Amino acid sequence: VTPERVRVARACATIFPTALKERGYYDRVSPAFAVLGNDRAVGVRGTIEQFAGWLAYGLIQLLTFYTPRPLLEGIVHALASVIRLFPSKERARLRINLRKIHNLPHTSVFARMFEQQLVASQIFMVLETISEVHRPGSVEIVGLDDYMRAIQPAIDAPGGLLFVTAHLGSWELCAMAATKICKLPMHVLAKPPKQRGATAVIDAFRRRMQVNVFWTDRKTLLRDMMAAAKKGEAIGFVMDQKPEGRIGHEVPFFGLTTPFGNGPALLAARFHCGVASIF
Repeated sequence: VTPERVRVARACATIFPTALKERGYYDRVSPAFAVLGNDRAVGVRGTIEQFAGWLAYGLIQLLTFYTPRPLLEGIVHALASVIRLFPSKERARLRINLRKIHNLPHTSVFARMFEQQLVASQIFMVLETISEVHRPGSVEIVGLDDYMRAIQPAIDAPGGLLFVTAHLGSWELCAMAATKICKLPMHVLAKPPKQRGATAVIDAFRRRMQVNVFWTDRKTLLRDMMAAAKKGEAIGFVMDQKPEGRIGHEVPFFGLTTPFGNGPALLAARFHCGVASIF
């Protein structure tokens, strides 16, 4: 470290963010700063999987911000048509559920249409969430004041605040809205993605929403949840997932007896938490 290198680093640290702001990119990128190293190569922190994850995220941002809406809708529906042709566990599970609940084979016209619409809807939700996070106000959320008044007793509870939601609509935007409503530190439980490179991207994306992730594969999960509840903070649960060991309280769900996780109920009873649903 020399005075000259410190001077150069400080100058660059001023120039770089200023240039991003002038060109309208400052709010679209992750935290940016200048580093003066000894090498002359471009470095990428982390593994090649992480680099691929950030690259894919950048491409999605470009698609979201600069593609006209009619063209974007056409691209999404075409992509959904292609994706549904590839086998996956999620698609197999969807077809099983269609047969169980609606008594429809996956080859029926309704089942194929439902499958394509579902995939397209999920893609749109991802794009709209990214747009709202990087360009606040892109998505209009109506009724926040009414919702806040409705859950005020839960907010005023002596313990923390538990938000319960499901994979219905944009659950990511639900977490973002819940943070604005309760004005408490917000944590959400999430399973780590199978693609390791996506973990860092998702973590950074949720931090930008002011949401902290409790990854469910961590040994400290239970301790972290209890600490957050003790401090009166908010925790979000996605309830439509199989409980550990498929053991849980059984409830009727679409006419079928289904085990649901007991975690939120036990946590609320132990720490006198308020409970609110958000969809």
